[in-house]
Amino acid sequence: MPGRPAVRITVVDTNDGFAALREQWDALQNSSIETSIFLSWEWQFYWWKYYGKQQKLRLLLVTSGDRIVGILPLYIQPVTLFRQIQVSLLRLVGTGGDTSPDYLGPILERGTENETAQLLADFVLTHMQDWDVLRLTDMPQDSIFQQALTSLCRERNVRFSHGLSARIAIIPLPESWEAYLGSMTSSHRYNMVSRMRKLERQFRMRFFAWSDAENIDTAVDRLIELHCLRWQGRNESHAFSSPEYIDFHREVIRVCLERGWLRLYCLEADNVIIAMHYCYRFRNQIFEFQGGFDPAYAKFALGQVITGYSIQNAIEEGNSVYDFLRGDYEHKDSWAKEKKETQFVMADRGNLAGHAYRLRFEDIPRWKGRVKSLLGKAGLMAGKVDGD
Repeated sequence: MPGRPAVRITVVDTNDGFAALREQWDALQNSSIETSIFLSWEWQFYWWKYYGKQQKLRLLLVTSGDRIVGILPLYIQPVTLFRQIQVSLLRLVGTGGDTSPDYLGPILERGTENETAQLLADFVLTHMQDWDVLRLTDMPQDSIFQQALTSLCRERNVRFSHGLSARIAIIPLPESWEAYLGSMTSSHRYNMVSRMRKLERQFRMRFFAWSDAENIDTAVDRLIELHCLRWQGRNESHAFSSPEYIDFHREVIRVCLERGWLRLYCLEADNVIIAMHYCYRFRNQIFEFQGGFDPAYAKFALGQVITGYSIQNAIEEGNSVYDFLRGDYEHKDSWAKEKKETQFVMADRGNLAGHAYRLRFEDIPRWKGRVKSLLGKAGLMAGKVDGD
């Protein structure tokens, strides 16, 4: 009677090795329950292409016989602290740089999740010796791998912490647009519908999802232009402000359009696109990543209008969730009454580099927060005394 296939873990550390995994990666993701658009080979590979420079790739592959049953995309980032202490930081591919996806972690074959997650957690803690600090962020709150990793850290007395990465606003979508309208507050429903109608009275309006692959660069150019117009004159950092961000998204948009995953929603007035939402559709969920609109039309509240059209399209397409992704913005809460969380796990070796990282990113910010709180309380007390 044949024995069970041997399970082993190998490490891919070259770009060519990463590129060669495309078909197997896709097959594994199709069989996985806990996954996301941001764990697709397309997103991960092109992120590494533009943001992986000067870093060390560490793709962990779990194989059972000749079948890949788990992939954990990692890399090591060199960090210099206090001018001279060198820290090797272990991170998930997709985190870092100036683009920040959610729902990261390993891809695990359906039916073997617990065993594979345990093997990966053990390998990271026991067999990977080239990191000082592990900081894995933006994992789903119910991540099996996260639970396995924190349990092993606890068992082995590895110093670790874990907690909230981000809160994400979501809308569980009903079966019809009318049902969704009925779930809104009367004031929100009235404002949205009246603004839609106002635009339709003044312009020849058209809402559509871009599908022209040949001219996709034209659409991306307009998205960048609209986004930058929205931020013009504001002294704040924003998307599409670095060559890496622009080149990465231009390429990943193109390949995801080919896969049928892109939803680049456009709002057109008199044949001119005046607002866009850059979204993805994956497993019957819509993920709103970025957007922009022409400030010349600000009086029409274009952000609210295109969000309404986007949600309506998502419902009519048969999707189950509209996900606003990370970012605490008031406008998201006006649409979505439910939230999900992502989590992080941080651990260190207990060496000088680990202590330095904890000091810089945990202890010092905590001390500053306490001092600020004490100064605030002292100022409040002083104000009360003066008032007396």
